[in-house]
Amino acid sequence: MVKQQAQVALSTCIVQVGCVSMGTMVLTDNGEVYYCGDSRYGQIPIEEANELEEFKEVEETQLFKLISMPCRKMVTKIAAGGDHMFAITNEERVYGWGRNSSAQLGIGFQQESISTPTPVPAFHEEVVTKLVCGPNYSAAITTSGRLMVTGSMEYGKLGLGPNMRSGFIQEFTCVNKLRSVIDVACGPTHMLAIVNARAT
Repeated sequence: MVKQQAQVALSTCIVQVGCVSMGTMVLTDNGEVYYCGDSRYGQIPIEEANELEEFKEVEETQLFKLISMPCRKMVTKIAAGGDHMFAITNEERVYGWGRNSSAQLGIGFQQESISTPTPVPAFHEEVVTKLVCGPNYSAAITTSGRLMVTGSMEYGKLGLGPNMRSGFIQEFTCVNKLRSVIDVACGPTHMLAIVNARAT
């Protein structure tokens, strides 16, 4: 158990934070992402986690580790939940990593965990304004007001229709019944969205 508050020893300001089930990620104002906590699902890139065993369990460390983004891209937004994480770069690209047992990263069901920040194919031509993570699914809002979802369909929580209540969606898919979405929240078994009624 951590007995003291963890501190990030940085010369820059923290502008956003996110929590997974057993870890914390932070975004600084210079576009860097740091993580502290459990890494059994690849929350820290595996080549670094193998070298730094102390970063695998949050109970063993109060230190944060810099996450290496592809080509050292600058990150502008982060999202975290369950055991998976996303980052949006200044080039408006979305990267995901961590647990993928229900395809919650939206990159297909390649393997149970992804240890490297990986581009999300659905957003190569879509600009994302907000990403939210549930325990085993994810939701995104695009600039066009579309709500995109991926991952576990249990309880019908993805909002894809009465016949979509089990299994999982492997890539981000549009919730066709919703337009002009301005906000979304993900709970363990349900999701809520706010739409701009004046624009529908």
